[in-house]
Amino acid sequence: MKPKIKIIISVQLCWVLISCSGKLSPVEYMRWMNDKNNHLIVEQQYKNFIFSAQYKTPEYVTLIDQGTTVVPDLFRKKIQEYKGLEYYTFRIGSFDEKSDVLKNGLNEKDNEASNTRLNYFSSTIEKDIKLTCGKDTFPCSIFLFERTYNMTSFNNFILAFNIKNNENNCDRVLVFDDHNLGAGLIKLTILKNSIDNIPNLSLL
Repeated sequence: MKPKIKIIISVQLCWVLISCSGKLSPVEYMRWMNDKNNHLIVEQQYKNFIFSAQYKTPEYVTLIDQGTTVVPDLFRKKIQEYKGLEYYTFRIGSFDEKSDVLKNGLNEKDNEASNTRLNYFSSTIEKDIKLTCGKDTFPCSIFLFERTYNMTSFNNFILAFNIKNNENNCDRVLVFDDHNLGAGLIKLTILKNSIDNIPNLSLL
């Protein structure tokens, strides 16, 4: 009976040590970054549209690229390629999670209007997206439109901003000055405190 008690105590102590260290395994880290309760994903609704922004660390971006089975030396080398920029996913979707966002609010038979929206999403929209931090405003350094070909009710925009000359001691506001959906000015704020609370990634 005594050995069993020792095993239970050892397991509980291990969990306490992991918790106190503030470090998460790659799988736990990905889960934490994707948890809306941690406020790194913010949303705003306009009619049947839903806009969201997700803040992504270089560690998170590297895990997406490399997978959660990490080889520490290779991971450390790869992560250096992503440092120096701040990364975000901006998403425009249909609030009902059913409608094709490229046709949301349009006449289903109006192919010209949906093609205009597709062209807007694939190129023109880039100049309408900015990141503000304090008094500074930054344009996109990296812009990638992920088209889903009607497989989802949303489209993602992969963004990166060069704010290395900024003190970073401020909330981040992703600003979308819409010129196609009728939504006007959309501001998605990710608080500095939420960024500061991101746990460390363990590569052990």
